[in-house]
Amino acid sequence: MIKQGYQLYHKTKTWIENDFERNNNYNKRHNLKGYILFDKPLYKPADTVKAKFWITNFKNQPINKQLKVELSYKYRNTYIRKVLDTIKPVSEGAYEYSLVITDSMPNDTYYSLNATTLDKKERQFNSSFKTESY
Repeated sequence: MIKQGYQLYHKTKTWIENDFERNNNYNKRHNLKGYILFDKPLYKPADTVKAKFWITNFKNQPINKQLKVELSYKYRNTYIRKVLDTIKPVSEGAYEYSLVITDSMPNDTYYSLNATTLDKKERQFNSSFKTESY
């Protein structure tokens, strides 16, 4: 009886794990991994944000595609998203971008720097930084 119970448990567990993998593989294939490094944790007006990207696909292979760089933030209960530029890799998987914080950009705000592939899948990767008067 115990052996039969264990076999049923094992079959059910395997079926659930395989079903979970099938459902998650689609999402995994369309996600990017990596990180974005900023030169400072906090910026003030007129500073230059310098960012370095290291981005791989779901198999941890560096991507070698152009990326669309966007800046998004929330200002007065409105979500704003601006396309900044299209960048090419410096080397496989490595990208660099710089942005000047202008006076027209709201202060004391969290900004998200988004990198999106230009292919049909439009895979996205992002990280955030903050501006503040200090």
